[in-house]
Amino acid sequence: MYKITDWLEKHRVSAKTIQDIIVLSRAGFPAVTSYSATRSSATENLAVEISCFEQSYHKIVVPALEHAFKNQEGISTICADIQFHRSSRASQTRPCTIDNGKNTPPTIVMDWEGTPGNLICLAHETAHALQIILSNHALMPPIARETCAFLGELFLIDYARHRDANLYEQLRQVWDWENETYLATYRNELTLALNDQQTPYHYNLNYPIARLAAMELFRSEGSNWLNKLFSSGANAMKFLPLKAMAGKTMPGGQCGAPVDIYRSVGTIVLLHINNEDYYMNDNIGSYQDRLNQLVKNSFEHHHHGPIQ
Repeated sequence: MYKITDWLEKHRVSAKTIQDIIVLSRAGFPAVTSYSATRSSATENLAVEISCFEQSYHKIVVPALEHAFKNQEGISTICADIQFHRSSRASQTRPCTIDNGKNTPPTIVMDWEGTPGNLICLAHETAHALQIILSNHALMPPIARETCAFLGELFLIDYARHRDANLYEQLRQVWDWENETYLATYRNELTLALNDQQTPYHYNLNYPIARLAAMELFRSEGSNWLNKLFSSGANAMKFLPLKAMAGKTMPGGQCGAPVDIYRSVGTIVLLHINNEDYYMNDNIGSYQDRLNQLVKNSFEHHHHGPIQ
């Protein structure tokens, strides 16, 4: 049975690094990218009807990726070869991208109802397919693979931010709403799994770190790393800034507050939440405010003084 220890080894990352990233993200450092307070800079709307799959793909998703890559590899030409299988919602098939082997384009399997959520899903799966092609079908570690896919979502949202205020507003709401799954539910599951590393591996455990890594990369300067990451295959983990994320400065310049305090408090709060189901109905903001106060109280108690 594949366990968390195997998962860590596959990614060549320590449990401590992952734990530190989780704890820092709970405390708000590094800050979680949220578009809630980011205004659109669009001056006109795209003439695209998102109920139409073909328009959504060719006039929004592909141009967004092409813009992000600065057409370094002829992105639109590559994306034109990607195959699609439209599943029905009743089939309950989870969206996925199938690698059909070298010299054969990947196939994206998903349903389509023309919603903003569908559009973000399409960008996610298209980024998967693009990564497969640029990596020449070399298998990429799951965290890196999902980082590429989440970058696809961010590129889509950013593309809409500059071109269509109404679409941008809808997309960023989907992104913020889905953070409640990726950065609450799945992050809690990952925390518990790291506390017992004999826990069986589940693919959902890749999502929290991948989403945070995508946010960190998206904020980084330049774009030279982008093509390198998508083309890196089995070596992709060296392009993810996990160690830098784990070593971020603590809140408010607190004289080097030890991450271990945050990790301990984070575990205690998580266990408390697991025993108080009604907390899970809170949105991420309320949950994080509550957690930040608990962390602050713990730090003050540890140092017998306030945090400056």
